[in-house]
Amino acid sequence: MAISQTVLTNRLDKKINYGKARTAFDAQKGPLNEAIASPLSQSTHQLWVQSEQIPALAPTTTTSIVQVYQYAASGTSGIIEMTKDPTVSSDRAYLACGTNSDVSTLLGGWIPTTFGATYDAKFYIGAAGNHGNTDWSGLGFTQIFPATSGEEWYFDYDSGVFAFAGGSIPSGLSGNALYMTKGFKYAGTIGLSNFVNPNSVVSLNDCFNSEFNIIDNTLIVIMFSLEACVIPNGENHIANINYYIPESVDLGQNIPLEFGNTIVSDQFGNEIPSAGESGSILVGMVGDINGDGQVNVSDIVLAVSFAISSQTPTPYQLWAGDVNDDGMVNVLDIVTIVNIILN
Repeated sequence: MAISQTVLTNRLDKKINYGKARTAFDAQKGPLNEAIASPLSQSTHQLWVQSEQIPALAPTTTTSIVQVYQYAASGTSGIIEMTKDPTVSSDRAYLACGTNSDVSTLLGGWIPTTFGATYDAKFYIGAAGNHGNTDWSGLGFTQIFPATSGEEWYFDYDSGVFAFAGGSIPSGLSGNALYMTKGFKYAGTIGLSNFVNPNSVVSLNDCFNSEFNIIDNTLIVIMFSLEACVIPNGENHIANINYYIPESVDLGQNIPLEFGNTIVSDQFGNEIPSAGESGSILVGMVGDINGDGQVNVSDIVLAVSFAISSQTPTPYQLWAGDVNDDGMVNVLDIVTIVNIILN
């Protein structure tokens, strides 16, 4: 006997919409009660490389990893008035857009319940015109549930698409709008090629405050003084930028950091000439051939085996062992590594 369509559909629902493996019928175990994660595979340019920093309990305000969409006095992006998908004539599909009615601002990458039940997105029906950080608690909004007869719906966390899946659309939606009143969007680094991103900017001058944001892999930093402090002319080290590099990154990579432009003002708001220097981040340590975070005798043993060709180095080992950068590991590099250890 073939597997029933009910079972097939239930399995897809749990895997696609909840990122869970199906082990039982909904009557015995609903999607949020399934315990075994079964996320869809992703290509490397779409990977959430800071996903291990997503907390088990959803935060109440936005962090560098989780952007919170719900009403709050501060620290969130507010609620979303869902935009009707103009390509669906039946008004069954809605889009989570940053700007209401602008489909070009569709927001994907919502954190699913794979990371915890508190990441479950909430949807309500209410009067139109409340997109943004609106306190909707006294506006008569009505929650709708995915398994309630006459309200059936699903939300695609990857794309930000909501769709009614039952035989009808809730009658309360007529003349009203659909809202996401709570949702959590991944805000960390995306893609292995873009894994190097700042996670903090620290001012080295107590008189100056620093704030930063990352837009399209471009770091924007602003430093200002509330006490009319000034920085002297000349070359100055005014802040440290701390970068996050996941453990999965290959050792030996040299990641360029291109400095764009600077705008510096005097205490009267007049721009003065300024410039910044580009640089790079080198992942690993020259001489640390075995990649254990220190240069010691074990690295010399490896360098000797490479020098006499008894072992073939990996790309990282060649980079770390070729201290003088002549394209090979030989006695010159061994002597230099010995001096690193002794010094």
